[in-house]
Amino acid sequence: MCFDPLRADARFSTLPPDLRHQIAAACPMVVYGSGETVVRQGEDGQSMFVILSGTVSVQLEPSRTEVARIQPGGYFGEMSLLTGDPRTATVLAVGDVTVVEIA
Repeated sequence: MCFDPLRADARFSTLPPDLRHQIAAACPMVVYGSGETVVRQGEDGQSMFVILSGTVSVQLEPSRTEVARIQPGGYFGEMSLLTGDPRTATVLAVGDVTVVEIA
């Protein structure tokens, strides 16, 4: 059986398995180390991220105020993907994080 990183995600779970595999195959899995920036507030964004493992911290610049923590199965960046607007927050890895980036 093939690894299906999107199966557990509710937004993708209703898709046929072959379509989920196609999406996952077309989208890179990326690993970020602790403290690495995944996205930065104000940057152009044309992708969203689904967290496979680890936790991210969502922070507002310039104060670096944390407004959320997102766990595996969660997602971020969808508004930039849908609207093309710049990123509205900075997202940092809390420990090692693996994500699927959907462009």
